[in-house]
Amino acid sequence: MKCSYHPSYQVALPPGHPFPMSKYSRLVDQLLTEGILAAGDILQPEPLDVPTLELVHTSEYLAKLASSGLSAAEQRRLGLPWSEALWQ
Repeated sequence: MKCSYHPSYQVALPPGHPFPMSKYSRLVDQLLTEGILAAGDILQPEPLDVPTLELVHTSEYLAKLASSGLSAAEQRRLGLPWSEALWQ
C-alpha cells in the first residue's frame, strides 16, 4: 500500500479548535508502528503549480491565499485561520 503524506501537513490552530491537524502525523506513525506501512510506502507530494491549482480553485481565491488576503468571514467559512503553513 502507498500513502501520500508530507510532514508540512500541519497548521497551528488555536486551543480547542475542532479540527485536530495532528491526526495526520499520528495516523502515519500508527500505520508504521503496526507494520501496515513501511517507510518506503510513504510518498511525499511536491507543491502544485498555480495552473494546476486553478483547475479546482479560482485565481482570485488562490491570490488571497497566497497573500494573506482572506477576510475574517472567508477564514471562518474555511474553518482555519490563514497562515503561511496553510498556503504551503
